[in-house]
Amino acid sequence: NSDTKKIFQECLFKSIVGGYAGFHCLTKYKNSESFDLEPKIDFLEDPNQYYWDISAKHTCKVDGMYAGFKTRISRRKFKDTYGEEIETQIGSDANSQSSSLMFADDDSITQIDDFEKESYETTLYKLSDNSTLKEDDFKKLEEIEVDGNKIKIKDGVPVNVLQKRKLIDYKIIHRQIAGDFILEETEFPSEEMLPVIFVDQKSYFTKQGQQITRSFFKDVKDSQKFLNYLFTQSAYLIKISRFDQFMAPRKCVAAPDTTNIWREPSVVKGVLP
Repeated sequence: NSDTKKIFQECLFKSIVGGYAGFHCLTKYKNSESFDLEPKIDFLEDPNQYYWDISAKHTCKVDGMYAGFKTRISRRKFKDTYGEEIETQIGSDANSQSSSLMFADDDSITQIDDFEKESYETTLYKLSDNSTLKEDDFKKLEEIEVDGNKIKIKDGVPVNVLQKRKLIDYKIIHRQIAGDFILEETEFPSEEMLPVIFVDQKSYFTKQGQQITRSFFKDVKDSQKFLNYLFTQSAYLIKISRFDQFMAPRKCVAAPDTTNIWREPSVVKGVLP
């Protein structure tokens, strides 16, 4: 239900024009009468509303420690969703000189969806069947007692612990924030990858480590001329896309100029005299 083809096409278009784009994945209920959650991919029309961790190394910045996006919601819808008490406590920034720094006005409120990785210590076990399990999964194994010894059962087979070691693992916390309030806080069902994807067109890094995004048209001296050229060439390709051949009397194509026009199918059409 995500309409991913349209989303990917929009991201490609926005990255070509603006240098980068983004999309995100959230879990939502299948319908208003369901308790089942399903992943849903969506995107924002304005990529500037996304943010990522500058220390991320992955091309799509999914390995950072945080990422998120902000959206605008009307005060009426916000009040229906989160209650009038919270809505009235979020003041208006209508007097702010910059609309980009305005988080609320008389008609709307900015809501932030923030995803942050939180670390915790766990134990990794290597079992006698050469499999590995983390502490939470290891504790879920069935346990039986034989001759006073406790033995774990995995897939119906007794297993022993060969090795174990401590490691740092991560969980992703999804917070919905408006004003000074955390509206909702849940654990996102992913251990490593953040669900906010950076779509890069062709960026580069400076000597200071700053990433500079660049659009497809950045190096074009006259971008409008280049766009017009692309449209003209596209129309021309459509025009000559027919390669049909027709039979015709030689007298109809006897003139040199007519012969040149009809001889090659790549010009307009082809004819067999």
